[in-house]
Amino acid sequence: MIRIEELPYPNHRDIDGDKRFQQLIRSQILSKLQFRGYTFCGLVEVVDGIFPTEVRKMLDSLADAGTIIKEEETYLLVDLIEKSTKRIPSTLAVTHRTSTIVSQEVNSILPDPHPAEYDWRFTASCRQDIVVLLESYARGSSTIALLGAPSLYPLLIKRDTRTTLIDKSETLVKDLKSSGFSKGLMVHDLFLEYPKLNNRFDVIIADPPWYNEFYEAFLLRANDFLLENGYVLISVLPWLTRPTAINDRKAIIHFAMKVGFDLVEVRPRFFRYESPKFEQITLARHDIQCHDWRSGDLFIFRKIGEPRERIVVLPPKDEPRWEEFRIGHLRIKLRQDSDKDPKSLDIHPVLKENQVYNSVSRRSPHRRSIDLWTSDNVAYSLDGIQIVRECLRLLEEGAAVDSIVELKGSKYFLNDRQKMMLTKMLGEIADVG
Repeated sequence: MIRIEELPYPNHRDIDGDKRFQQLIRSQILSKLQFRGYTFCGLVEVVDGIFPTEVRKMLDSLADAGTIIKEEETYLLVDLIEKSTKRIPSTLAVTHRTSTIVSQEVNSILPDPHPAEYDWRFTASCRQDIVVLLESYARGSSTIALLGAPSLYPLLIKRDTRTTLIDKSETLVKDLKSSGFSKGLMVHDLFLEYPKLNNRFDVIIADPPWYNEFYEAFLLRANDFLLENGYVLISVLPWLTRPTAINDRKAIIHFAMKVGFDLVEVRPRFFRYESPKFEQITLARHDIQCHDWRSGDLFIFRKIGEPRERIVVLPPKDEPRWEEFRIGHLRIKLRQDSDKDPKSLDIHPVLKENQVYNSVSRRSPHRRSIDLWTSDNVAYSLDGIQIVRECLRLLEEGAAVDSIVELKGSKYFLNDRQKMMLTKMLGEIADVG
């Protein structure tokens, strides 16, 4: 059994507010630069979850203070240069690279990741590492369940493993079936019980969204689904992902123990993620082009018992329900539960300066204002969702934008301004799709 104070990151220490968090970011960056230089993207990969825009801001602050300098593309600690008679070696610190061929194969099967689903997928090299790890846990005829890890499914099925994918996304499962896969595919919301799967699996790989309600739901279902002494291999957010990450990690361990798990192993930065298109677009707005920088820590729990009492984990109240449309490769999510006027049309980007949403974080204050959201991270706030829903259905069927606007303009007595807004938004969607 691993105790919290024995973990490789300081999970036993709390972060008190944003000021303390910024101090930790500063310390972490300086500690990495203590012995060598890094390029920007190389540094982003090794600072334990700090988002690239936060790394950029801290580097700018340290440069302004004269603590670091930038030579060509490499950041160097001034004190280290002054103490050394030799040039400090630089490094990209890129030790995990995606196999483009394998990634393209998987990505051609799966639909584009969508930010509303918190969909980050493992790199090809990480998938291979997971398979090697599985061989040490899932021996012979062991059964494997994937909770929120769809990119592993094609690889494991092709290796003739007894694998079941359990995912909330109907679109994702439908696309897998369209590609010829049929065994072990289930659409299910893990906040809900599913007794038919109880005590069925030897090993579970879980990759929940990095928020505690999701961790609790995934761990609770993992305990339901696992056989006694089965293992769940779960991706846990790095300790500098956000100001609450240290406390979040502690809460994850405590909840796991509460529902019948024992923490047996931790591997920092084991999971590596491809940068989804929506994240790349968002970072590009900040002139940042770092790919596959994100990592997650592997926590391995063993099931040693059942919860002592019945535990129910409720889904987050602020998570909307979405209806999905597909225009070519583009996935469009339309809010289902809006309380706005469904037939009085008004359209404007959530961020007034640009239709591209500049965040991938659930904590963003503008997230609640999104009524239409694409897999390219374009986000609009709408009045008239019913009108837009009808337009998207026609666009999905291949109708031209002008004919759609003319038809719905007549039906709903839209004025020239409303027709112009609708034409602009639908045109942008059609061009990307």
